[in-house]
Order: sequence, then structure tokens, then C-alpha cells
Amino acid sequence: MNIVPSSPDRLIYNSASSNHGAVDASEAWDHVHTTAFYYVTTSTAKGASETAFPTIDPAAYPAVAFSVDVSATNNPLNVAAYFAVQMNGGAWYVNSTPIPVDTSSVSPDFKTYQQQFIPDAALWNNLAVSSTSVKVGGKAAGDLTGKITGAGLVLVNDSTSAFEFNNFAVTTNSVPPIAPGIVSMPKNQSVYAGGGVSLQIVVSGTQLRYVWEKGGAALANSSRISGANENTLHIADASVSDAGDYSCVISNSAGAVDSGSMASVTLTVDPVPAGLLYTETFPVPWFPTGQYYPVGTVGWEPANSGGLYSNDSSTNAVWFYAGGPTTNVFYVTTASDTGVSGLPFKSIDVAANPGLTFSANIQAKITVTKTYFAVQMNGSQWFVSATSLPTDADGNEKICTQAFAPGKANWNSLTIVGGNGTLGAPATSDLTGSITGAGLVFACGGIDNVRFSSFSISKSDNK
Repeated sequence: MNIVPSSPDRLIYNSASSNHGAVDASEAWDHVHTTAFYYVTTSTAKGASETAFPTIDPAAYPAVAFSVDVSATNNPLNVAAYFAVQMNGGAWYVNSTPIPVDTSSVSPDFKTYQQQFIPDAALWNNLAVSSTSVKVGGKAAGDLTGKITGAGLVLVNDSTSAFEFNNFAVTTNSVPPIAPGIVSMPKNQSVYAGGGVSLQIVVSGTQLRYVWEKGGAALANSSRISGANENTLHIADASVSDAGDYSCVISNSAGAVDSGSMASVTLTVDPVPAGLLYTETFPVPWFPTGQYYPVGTVGWEPANSGGLYSNDSSTNAVWFYAGGPTTNVFYVTTASDTGVSGLPFKSIDVAANPGLTFSANIQAKITVTKTYFAVQMNGSQWFVSATSLPTDADGNEKICTQAFAPGKANWNSLTIVGGNGTLGAPATSDLTGSITGAGLVFACGGIDNVRFSSFSISKSDNK
């Protein structure tokens, strides 16, 4: 079996169940979004510990199905598993519907899950695989034709979690689909004109097809609309004409369900307030159940950080836990946020926008963590404010604001590597030109639970 990214310590002996050998697909990193791929092909499986993987022609059998035994052993809500297939020795595809693993409780017991191979393009996404990474892409351009030359499992983790799996098989069983059911409804959303917004529905079932509707009329993908036939609908550059009620029809051969028959989901498009240049409220596009998802979903960096969190329908926040001394940086740039969620981050000419002010809701103990605003100038150098923000001593949420003062005495250099930062020497000159990125730096001196939300940049007048 091959694993991407490579991780050698996966095969375990599980004495807690009747399956005496299994693969532990666990991720222990703190709220880091990861995608792992376990697979076999005709060129890699030669029967060393399994049946040699043959070339499979689906047309030669009444049915072809994938099967695997899965045990949800740790925080199962934070991980999803998908069957994947390689066609004709080349391109990989991953099923658009996750394997319906029972995540209602943690259990060492294994359950068998099966899914029939149906070549319909609507049921598959592209899967980009390299020697070091794997990435789920958009919908397959056409139906999957030809022969199956590889198969496997894609595991998408949003936080500390673990699945164990065993007895992966490709069979000629006929597996009827599981009828669709709605797990979490889309959430009402509001967005400023020109911003981006997403509506997401979480469902159960297999081999699912999605059709998003506005006012009862089916939507189609366009230059502004994507995901019209997926579980997440995204609208870019929103306008007043996009406001209204939305619903999603989910179906397969076993049945159909219409979210509109359960509740209306409303999108509100508001005018941009005078002076507001950028804002990010970190919305969750569906009613969450205490899960994390990556900040890259809303155009922030580091993209794979899974710190976005909410356990109710209120405003969300980015959360991380500092177990000791560390300096974490969360930021946005003109390249990362092009209107994925809320207003896009556009280059801000300092001279043309007087009275710039940064604002964010921050929850961090000032006695443990020093918090700073940071800016990127002219697409290259980062700087961090020389003055920390007056956060609350008890770690309660507080609205923190700071005026942008370009004088060199107000800034220190900042080096960012991944999500970690190093505060450097004082700036050697005043900050001039354009702000092309902004964010928050948390210099933690010990243990702290840090949250932030509602990040914005505004100017004092309408010039």
C-alpha cells in the first residue's frame, strides 16, 4: 500500500477487536487541516501482503463495488473518508460523497461500508496526487471510462482525529445506494456587495446528486457561481440580484430530499458601509456541530490551519491552543483572499486612504500572550506593530483597534514561515506605498486559549 504524504508508522495491531491488523489513519496535529491518500495500483500491489491488484474492466461485470472496514476511534466528526479510483493507469478521481461512517460515537469495533462504482462524472472529483501531497479538485470533466487500474481511500482531517481501516476490497457485488437525508441545513448568510459567500448543506447517503435552486429555479455554474451541483454553493462578487431564498435538492436512485421543504435559507446582500475597506467575519456556511475547518476556506493563511470553529449558529472565530512559548501568525493577502468570503482584500494605497484603522475581536490573556497587528507592504516585506494590543487580563473577548501610523518607530520587521512568526529589528524607514496584506501576531509566553474574529480595515473618510 502507498501513502501520500508518506508516514511509515501506520500499520498497527488492534487487540480491541477481531481485526488483528489495521491501518491507523490518525492525525495528531493541533487543528491542522490535512488530506492523506492510501492507495494501491496494478504496478504496486504484487501480492506481497494482499491479492495482486488486477486491471478491472467495469463493462465486463454486472457491478463493481468498493468495500472497507472502518473503526471510528478518535474524534470521528473531524474526519471524512472517500473511495478513490485510478482510470487507465493515469488520472485519479475521488468520490464526491464521503463513506457514511458511523460517527455518532467512538468505538474500536469495525463496520463494513460498501459503495458501488458508477462512472457518472457528477459523482466524482479530480484528485491531484504527487509524491508528497494530494489535493481534491473540482468535478470530473466527463464520465469515467475505460479500466480501473488503482483504488484507495482519501482521508480529510480537520483536527485531531482517527479512523482505523482494514479489509479493503474491490468486489462484483451490487450495492444499492443509501437514500439521501439532511444532517445539517445551510445557514442564513449576509454579505456586502462585491463580496463572496457560500451556502453548504451536509447530508447522509451515497451516490448523491445536488441541484441548488434560488426561488425554486435551478442554478447553473457561471463566472460568478460555482458548486451549483455540489454540496457547497459559492457566489462571488455578490450583487443585490443575488439576494433571496435558496434551497438544495439532493437525490439518487433511492430517493430525493429538498431542503426548501424543511426551512428557507436566506441570503442578504448589503451595501458596503462608508469607509470600510476590508472585513472578514469568518462565517460557517452551515449550522456547525462543533467541528473545525481550515482558515484557507475564507482566504486566510496558513491555508491548512483548521482553527475556524463554532459550536452554534453565532459568529465564528479562529481558535488555537498554545501549549507553551510560540509565536503564531494568521494573515490575509491580496493573493489569498480574492472574495472567497466577504469582501476581497484589495491593495490599499496608504497615501490615498487617510486615517486607516485596524480592528479585531480578540480573546487572549494579556498576561500570557502579546497580540499585535501586522501588515505586508508592496507585496513583499512584513512588519509587526511595535505596540501590543490591550487585550483582557482574564482572557475575555475584547474589541481591539489601532490606527495605522506609518512612521518607522511604530514598526518592527516580521518573518513568517508557515504559521509561525519571528519578530525582528525596528523598521529602517517609514512604511510607504501599498498595504498588500494584514493579520494578527500572537506571541504566547505560555499556555493560552486564543480566539479572534471580525477582522476589519477602515478609513476615516470617503476620499
